[in-house]
Amino acid sequence: MVKGMATELEGKLGGLKLSEAESSVLKGSWKKKDGGSEGELQAVGKLFSEKPGNVKGIVNAVGNIWCPRRGIRCRDLGDNPFLFTFLQPAGRRTAIEDGPWEFGGDLLIVREFDENCLLEELEFVLTPIWLRVFKLPIGLMTTETGEEIGNRVGRTIEVDTDEGGSAIGKYLRIKVLFDIRKPLLRGVTMEIGPNEQTQWCPVKYEFLPNFCYICGRLGHIDQECPTGIWKEKK
Repeated sequence: MVKGMATELEGKLGGLKLSEAESSVLKGSWKKKDGGSEGELQAVGKLFSEKPGNVKGIVNAVGNIWCPRRGIRCRDLGDNPFLFTFLQPAGRRTAIEDGPWEFGGDLLIVREFDENCLLEELEFVLTPIWLRVFKLPIGLMTTETGEEIGNRVGRTIEVDTDEGGSAIGKYLRIKVLFDIRKPLLRGVTMEIGPNEQTQWCPVKYEFLPNFCYICGRLGHIDQECPTGIWKEKK
């Protein structure tokens, strides 16, 4: 038998009633959740690329960052999702909470592994990113302002300010959880005066993987944009 070949009967025999053997419920055996189980040190990721990701390459690229002493294991789940096993406890937290991650310039989103979900039900739409907001008046370089801006871009995780809740410098630095289905914002318009004066404040993003300059979204490049504008230009 050729490896990978399979015959689907459900579609072909879909009109038939379930037999007694098919309808009787099986409980199965869930993975153990004891404190030392490997399952608690796992996460699942997806590489947003038209090309299949290379397991060895991914391990070499991000394994030393996530688990610098012991590394990681990676299993290809097909069509660019991957199961990561972390050989250091802190590695799982780093992979999920830090980022954005990339491999070969392509976005890699890592999320918690939900054993109650089917693989195809797992969503890979949120990634943490750091951004810098420029041209803010000094008086607006605060934690509160950063939270407002961060919630406009995505969902605020952290604002890089001192113990007093303020920052002094050329920009205010904010970490957000970003939804890649939305376009990246080029900036925000801030109210800065009593007479409804406004100031355009450009936003720059740190260590972004490849993104589309046509629609402004992460997860694909211009040539792969679903708008089809690139093909029309050619």
